[in-house]
Amino acid sequence: MKTLIVYATTDGQTHKIARFFADYLIENDHSVELLCAADATLLDLRRYDRVVLAGSLHAGGLSE
Repeated sequence: MKTLIVYATTDGQTHKIARFFADYLIENDHSVELLCAADATLLDLRRYDRVVLAGSLHAGGLSE
């Protein structure tokens, strides 16, 4: 099963969490691509079985 994890981070914490999740999936024999949202342009989502989106929160709001 191929998983895409796309994250947006301000101070690096969301990246650490996304990396932890990716490592967990890899350890359990899943194929994973980890990608910063800023670099996620023109993706063919049909290549993936599932997509996980992760964004950072600051003072109750999502990062932009």
